[in-house]
Amino acid sequence: YNHPIGEAIVAAFAKPELVDRYKDDFPWSLTNAPLILQTTNTDLRRTLDKWFNDQNITPRILAEIEDSALLKTFAAEGSGVIFAPSIVSNEIKRRYGLIPIGELPNIRENFYAITMQRKVENKLVNTILNQAREWLY
Repeated sequence: YNHPIGEAIVAAFAKPELVDRYKDDFPWSLTNAPLILQTTNTDLRRTLDKWFNDQNITPRILAEIEDSALLKTFAAEGSGVIFAPSIVSNEIKRRYGLIPIGELPNIRENFYAITMQRKVENKLVNTILNQAREWLY
């Protein structure tokens, strides 16, 4: 069962030299920008693809990667721009040296807890879920 925890605004992240190149006129500066994106089977990727189309932005997709840590590792090498929830920007900067180019306020990442039970009755699990909800808000 899926239990909604919350949502967060998505931002574009890159190494500082790429941020300098694409921060002016963001997000339209992403036209022809090198992107490292999630695979097409993810909600975020489908949302980004629709958003690019709606904004008439044609990015240059260098890679599609399923694993979020690998996605960030490629970006940390300066390969391209990635998208992730802005709420984790401090962690992305600390671990990978990536900084936000800008936020996409109309694009949000949803977070869910997946459980075997329809109703979560375990007090510890409920405590963890409530803390996660507070963190997201």
